[in-house]
Amino acid sequence: MLKNFIILLLSFFITLTTQGFSNAHPGGIDKNGGHYCKVKECAGKYHCHKNIGLCKNKPKYIENKSKKSKK
Repeated sequence: MLKNFIILLLSFFITLTTQGFSNAHPGGIDKNGGHYCKVKECAGKYHCHKNIGLCKNKPKYIENKSKKSKK
């Protein structure tokens, strides 16, 4: 019984202390269900999150050479 409690307590502690290490990226999604990635290996690619608009039945990352500039 004590062994199970220690394992549960240790698991809980590890879960709480490692949640801050997730690598979420900043920015929301546009009307097409994604956004242009600005960080790491996906930089410059269109990153899909929802299966709508440009992302309909597409892979997670779309190469797009004709990226519109923001004004």
